[in-house]
Amino acid sequence: MNKYCYEIKDGKCKGYFKIYQAKNGSIQLMMGNRNITLTAQQILDLNIYTFDLIDYDHDKFLEFYKLGDSNVHDLIDGYDEIAKIII
Repeated sequence: MNKYCYEIKDGKCKGYFKIYQAKNGSIQLMMGNRNITLTAQQILDLNIYTFDLIDYDHDKFLEFYKLGDSNVHDLIDGYDEIAKIII
């Protein structure tokens, strides 16, 4: 698990979060006791490199996000840009 902490008006809010791939291929953000299915755009905006997730299945990812045609190229191009920044 990963930790988060941010300031609020009367102090701080902190807890744990996890990013993982669900069995249906979606990428999930679990924060506290809530789960959110991330959109493909949110995955890019948050710079989540899905290939590094534990037990990641790219075929299920493509199927869930319906990225079989030109959209997958946009997503992969986004990952390439992220990789350039990291390297």
